[in-house]
Amino acid sequence: MSKWRDITPYPKHQPKGEPTAWELKFGGLRAILTHHNAFPGMWVVACPPLIDRRPVAPISNDFAETKRLAIAELQAAIAVCTKDLDKAKKA
Repeated sequence: MSKWRDITPYPKHQPKGEPTAWELKFGGLRAILTHHNAFPGMWVVACPPLIDRRPVAPISNDFAETKRLAIAELQAAIAVCTKDLDKAKKA
């Protein structure tokens, strides 16, 4: 699995501020960890087609822990998909 990469859209000609968007690529998928208006004050993970948008931690949370929680959400979504595939194969 690759590392989280800062993909925050920083304004030109201004110093970089606090990152607000991160990307993690793995197995042909792309996960995004960011803020979203639908979940004020929360970090939200998205990884189409596995996860649309799911809040994982408050913005005030330790960011290393937030990344661990996001990965746990991704692993849970992959486990559900794998289980569904196994059921489909047996049907």
